[in-house]
Amino acid sequence: MIPQQPVTTTRKRAASTRLDAGGRYEKRAKVGQGTYACVYAALDTQTQSNVAIKLFHPHAERVAKHEMRWMKRLAATGKIVPAIGQVKTDENRIGIVMPLLSSTLSQEMRARRLCIEEAVEILYQILEALVPLETKKLAHGDIKPENIMLEDAHSTRLKLIDLGLLRVFPLNTSGGSSGSGSVPELQTLGYRAPEVAMAAGELYGPAMDVWSAGCVGVEMLACQALFRGVTSVQGLLDAHRALVGLSPQCIIDASRDAGHAQQQQQRTSSNSASNVHASLDRLLPSDIASRSSRSSTADRQAYLDFLVYLLDPNPLSRPTASDALKHSIFASLSSQGSESVV
Repeated sequence: MIPQQPVTTTRKRAASTRLDAGGRYEKRAKVGQGTYACVYAALDTQTQSNVAIKLFHPHAERVAKHEMRWMKRLAATGKIVPAIGQVKTDENRIGIVMPLLSSTLSQEMRARRLCIEEAVEILYQILEALVPLETKKLAHGDIKPENIMLEDAHSTRLKLIDLGLLRVFPLNTSGGSSGSGSVPELQTLGYRAPEVAMAAGELYGPAMDVWSAGCVGVEMLACQALFRGVTSVQGLLDAHRALVGLSPQCIIDASRDAGHAQQQQQRTSSNSASNVHASLDRLLPSDIASRSSRSSTADRQAYLDFLVYLLDPNPLSRPTASDALKHSIFASLSSQGSESVV
């Protein structure tokens, strides 16, 4: 009796590269990986176009359906990478088909040093992308360089990805926010806002995304994460205290206390802003203006002041994305548009 030989046919090789049960999408390369899914570059064999497929792990079906639902609802904003299809694998895993864009902001920062003008423009577009979310009382819940996609290699036009942690948060400062039960899931540790780190669910809202945007703003020019090396919530709380000069508990208690004296609140805010400014001044390289012939020392100072504005530890006084877009640092962008080529 002749033993059966392992199947090594072209058909088996093709099966190993396909990403869906129907065989329409051929895997090219893994381009990303997270808690709930892996992302692959793939070829759509019907249209011969390149796409990205976010293939969810078997235990993450709920997250997949949640993300697809919100991608459809927010598609009209033009600020979210759209879903252009859905697939299922032979193992019944769910995948979302999306356009294949150039790179993440994280990849771009690893490839080269950004200048002040580029960082300002990218911050403008991040905040612009957050506006339609905050108007619906939504928080993206995981703003970070890996979730910011550049549309192509020649511009800073961007879109947000990964809506798996997006939540609706009624801005209820008296308690009982619907976000209070989602504390463990929200925000990657190094971009986590003080109110989330403190699990102050009643203070959750779109303001958490503005804090994360501020962290990204620091990272773009400092060439390192604001809270680099932090691996635990307690470590993050300690880092927040070092940045702000006040304990997160002190800030959150003041936010929760509606009767807190206004004068005391203003004093606390002023002290924290001064400490944040000093901390960031030490972190941002003194020569970042030299990265572009159009930048000056005054531009570095203006950028620093804007980061302090975004990184207000009190979620109730932190600017909204809409308010942040009115900041004077964006005056030239507002008159020229926000799609300059880099």
